[in-house]
Amino acid sequence: LDDGKCISAPVVLSGAGIRNTYKYLLRPADLNETTRQSIAPLEKMEEDIGVSVKFAFCFFDLNGTSEELGLNSRNVWDLPLPSADANLQDFLQSFLQSGCTMQTCTMGVGEKKSEEGYDGQGRNAGVQRRMPIFISSLSAKDPSYNERFPGKSAAVVITYSRTEDFDKWSDMNHRARRKSSTYNSVKEYYREILTEHLHRH
Repeated sequence: LDDGKCISAPVVLSGAGIRNTYKYLLRPADLNETTRQSIAPLEKMEEDIGVSVKFAFCFFDLNGTSEELGLNSRNVWDLPLPSADANLQDFLQSFLQSGCTMQTCTMGVGEKKSEEGYDGQGRNAGVQRRMPIFISSLSAKDPSYNERFPGKSAAVVITYSRTEDFDKWSDMNHRARRKSSTYNSVKEYYREILTEHLHRH
């Protein structure tokens, strides 16, 4: 771990993917010859297919019950375009390049909203473009949630992201990243945009 602690276990299940697990989480000394031979076909497959789509998650711990806040028990998919591939390409080529890069991660953050709060297309004035969005609320799905956590609710909003927008801090530990104003501005950008989309739904 970042603090130097080592947690031992007879079996470890990794949900980080083949590439991250074998190239970044494990040291060369951790891989014996049998393991190297078994993962060789997987590495070849990863090279042929390429890296998968990346996502940004924003978890919300909310004051108020799901009923009070109007959270939906159904998952919400908000896709601006009818094709999944078109949504991804539009997001990468148009939205991120014009709004969230290492140099200009400011679009939609701190912008003055209209008096009505939303523009003529039903979007918050601080959000200039709709992002492909997935929204889910655990508290709205679980009938016992309010009994266990009175007056609270939870939701998650997910959208596309890009690895290259975070590569600058890949070698930093968690504490060092938290001190980076640029890193925090990228996180704030995603937080505000995803919050606006949660409010819109």
